[in-house]
Amino acid sequence: MQIAIVQFRANPKDIEENFKKIFDYMVIAKSRNADLVVFPEMSLSGYYFKYLDYQIEYIEKNDLVEKLFNLAVDNQISINIGLPYNGYNASLFINHFDQKKYFYFKSHLIKLFDEHKVFKRGEDLQIVKFKDFNIGLSICYDLRFPELFRKYTLAYNVDIIFNISQWPKSRLYHFKILSIARAIENQVFFISVNGCGKVGNTLFGGNSLVITPQGEIIKELPSDESVDFVEVSKNSIKDLRQSFPVLEDFNEKDFIV
Repeated sequence: MQIAIVQFRANPKDIEENFKKIFDYMVIAKSRNADLVVFPEMSLSGYYFKYLDYQIEYIEKNDLVEKLFNLAVDNQISINIGLPYNGYNASLFINHFDQKKYFYFKSHLIKLFDEHKVFKRGEDLQIVKFKDFNIGLSICYDLRFPELFRKYTLAYNVDIIFNISQWPKSRLYHFKILSIARAIENQVFFISVNGCGKVGNTLFGGNSLVITPQGEIIKELPSDESVDFVEVSKNSIKDLRQSFPVLEDFNEKDFIV
């Protein structure tokens, strides 16, 4: 499967500009025969809560979720993208094969940024069956809570996990180390797609990552706006899990607090 990874600065005051960028990157991804293109957290709206009411109103009034759906289906390319939706910080996956929308709602809200004051907490995981892969969805701060990813692996046998983020440059070291850890401990492809550029007082760090089930970084984007492509194979996941079946040794009592 060919995946396009896009990082850009989402403008919190100009959703029309963001939407145009998203479409342009979809066209680029399609021209490179990508099956799927992944964008950062809140990339439709921008990650800046001062303008959240305007962002929500604009997205709903202009029916942008449905427009994204039609773009994906008409252009025969799937997308995973972040946006505010129904009171949640959402990860939307549009599957052009089955022509369905899948929503994951961020389950770990970061109090440092007052997310708990503006968003409801998500309660459920979201798995997408895409081609031959089981894909799990997550958002940014979720990365710090390994239990969520363990459940994706043990309960739903995911092959790939997407973590769409707006991760500050000041903590990029954590972003990289935690992403590698989540890939290794769950024996999955872990794809962390980060925003970039300064919004308000926060500089987001870019440096999006594609990590193999062995923990090897096979793609790392720079700190500025960019797009890159990666091919992932299910055979590499299967081979590793057969040759080194770590997950079979999991003790369920470890989940009991």
